[in-house]
Amino acid sequence: LMGCCQGSRPVSFPRSPIEDQEARKVNIDGHTRYDPREIAALAERFHEERKEGFVSKASFARSTSLDATLCEAVFKHADVDDSGQLTFAEMAFDYATMSRGTPEERLGFIFDVLD
Repeated sequence: LMGCCQGSRPVSFPRSPIEDQEARKVNIDGHTRYDPREIAALAERFHEERKEGFVSKASFARSTSLDATLCEAVFKHADVDDSGQLTFAEMAFDYATMSRGTPEERLGFIFDVLD
């Protein structure tokens, strides 16, 4: 994720599904254009709507109008721990780029997804 997240996801971004969720949130705080209050509000909404704490690939596909191939690529890009499920932290980086990124950052995101 270019620029918005300082070139790409931080090297220290936890990749293991057993990593502490709070550590991921702290990492998000410093690497998006959202302030901590906005991140907290987004995380609260995410967890209210997803009691299990994640979005499955099937649920993600149902929630988007992307074609199947592009949906798969976007999901795979976000699923940094290859668990087949997206946590709030995993979704936050891509969402931040697409919602608040510059045109160059958005283009970089699209390239990364399709690469």
